[in-house]
Amino acid sequence: MKWKNKRPAVSAVLAFMLAVSSPALPAAAADAAAGTAAGSVPAATTEVKQAAPDTASGQTAPMPGPVAPAAQAAAAPQGPIGYTEAEIQAQLNKQYQQKLPEYRTVSGGQADTGYTPGSLDVKIPVCFFPEAVAKPVTGTYTVNADGTYGMRPEYAQKLKAWEAEKAALARQAAAAAAEGQDKATVEKAQGAAKAPAKTVSYKTLTGWVNVPAPSPFQAFSAGDFDYISNSEGGYNVPVVRAFQTDPLQGLPQSGPMMLRSASSAAFLAATVDDPDDTYHYKNSDTFPEIPNVKPLFTETRKSREGYDTSITYFRYYVSGTECFAVDSSMKAGRRTYRLFQLFPEEGLYTYLPKALYAVENLHTIATVRRAPQQTARDDGSLWSSSWRKDRQTKGQPAKTE
Repeated sequence: MKWKNKRPAVSAVLAFMLAVSSPALPAAAADAAAGTAAGSVPAATTEVKQAAPDTASGQTAPMPGPVAPAAQAAAAPQGPIGYTEAEIQAQLNKQYQQKLPEYRTVSGGQADTGYTPGSLDVKIPVCFFPEAVAKPVTGTYTVNADGTYGMRPEYAQKLKAWEAEKAALARQAAAAAAEGQDKATVEKAQGAAKAPAKTVSYKTLTGWVNVPAPSPFQAFSAGDFDYISNSEGGYNVPVVRAFQTDPLQGLPQSGPMMLRSASSAAFLAATVDDPDDTYHYKNSDTFPEIPNVKPLFTETRKSREGYDTSITYFRYYVSGTECFAVDSSMKAGRRTYRLFQLFPEEGLYTYLPKALYAVENLHTIATVRRAPQQTARDDGSLWSSSWRKDRQTKGQPAKTE
């Protein structure tokens, strides 16, 4: 009877030894054994599933990780995509508008550069041409969803960043697919990375730029002039053949002055201011100042011989006729060669090119100086014998003064 009472103590010792000698035995099993040995009911436990050992490599297969959240769609860039129609027109104007020339030739070409003085296609200040005309220029642009055209640079930068974000989402979707995620998650990520296909439409817009108007000036030839020399003034000048009358003929006048006219409102006058000439004009200015005139335009250009020539243009009324005047002054050494040309303004497109041709083609020649002569009384007038001799040669065909 005593042996039976000691049995529970032996069972407890045995359970303790089993626990020490078997470390792989789960603690829950040891507790259960102890509880059994102690005569208690085993406690409820949570079943834990462990990965089965890989018998081939001796490694344990990894457990599947948590599923990655689905990729979110990239936010499209905001703001105006392109330009308004008014902005496009301003861009077209800036792109196609060329600098208008300051000088044009009779034929209409630009004469700011590459012009040769003395040309029959003489250059004329552009202010005497008709005003510039508008010319249409066009461009074709994409039509955007917000009603604008083309694409602004700042929007292009936003679009580039958006495209990069979409590309990153595509890579994320591909990585998710490689990791064996479920099909729904992969398709959702890929759908977020794809941009919807859009229909692209285009529109042609029109802008306007200013271009030179066609030239209204009439072409001419060298045969439209008589080339008259004045040996005492030392010059040769082309004179329009319409100016045939010599108002100085028959007058006791000789020297560097020359005058040819068609009427009181159409004539050419030429002379020379020479401080070394004390015989003819005693160093005084040979051209009178014209009162109450305002210059329309002033310029300096080269003559055919390379001399600087100052030109003043103005309007002037003669006998009730509105006329146009070209007053030029060419400096050559100590001498100043003067031309004054007047013609009705209604003939501007015919006479102005010829007047400027005369200015550029005034040539200097050798000067003949005459000594003072004994004068003789003839018909009650005091005439210079040298002038009388010069007048006698006027019946000859040569055009000289």
